[in-house]
Amino acid sequence: TTEYPHKSFWVPQTHYGYLAALKDLARSGEPSVLYLHIPFCAQMCFFCLCHFRITHDYERVQRYLRSLYKEIAMVARIT
Repeated sequence: TTEYPHKSFWVPQTHYGYLAALKDLARSGEPSVLYLHIPFCAQMCFFCLCHFRITHDYERVQRYLRSLYKEIAMVARIT
């Protein structure tokens, strides 16, 4: 699996838990690493273990990216 931490370690949270975790991370001053996986591919790779969807519908990819940009902006306002 390529998830870290693996989802077996995840616990159900409300959006308040998410906000608190973001604020704690920002206050900590610790460096962070962000990994973004764009789950759309034009063809299957033989080495890929990630969640993906083969597509040539680039409008679908654009919609995904617009949503991603909105979330990034939201997180930037919070932290």
